Amino acid sequence: GEHTLSVVLRYEGDGHGVVGYLPGYRFVVRSSHQFTVPTEGRLDIRVRPFTRGPMAPYTERLTLEYEDRVLGESRE
Repeated sequence: GEHTLSVVLRYEGDGHGVVGYLPGYRFVVRSSHQFTVPTEGRLDIRVRPFTRGPMAPYTERLTLEYEDRVLGESRE
């Protein structure tokens, strides 16, 4: 049937390395993904967080993507 996966990622700057200005900064990424569970087999959903390039607005750089893969009845 139809389902929705909701993901919340929380990032907190630690101020080390080249991003020394980040202590105390907190970022939250919220996302949801709709998918259909197959009647046979299994569904593998991978959630991959990533950073968009420097041309993306600062507030939209942290994001995630989903990859759905239908697996057969045998374990893959």
